[in-house]
Amino acid sequence: MSREPSDDPRPPRASVGLCGLCANHRLTRNRVGSRFYLCGLSKEDPRYPKYPVLPVVSCEGYVPGDQLPSE
Repeated sequence: MSREPSDDPRPPRASVGLCGLCANHRLTRNRVGSRFYLCGLSKEDPRYPKYPVLPVVSCEGYVPGDQLPSE
């Protein structure tokens, strides 16, 4: 049984962690609606994965961005 991203009962911030509020992220979607959080720091620093495993609960590169989580 697979779940659609929109079926996740957790609020977006809980399911994504810090990435949803970080100024360094870019939200991308594929054709079926899956969401991927691209870490902008990965372009310049190999310590940061391009698409981190979510939820991210701790990150040295976290910079507060939008006050509302990306959906």
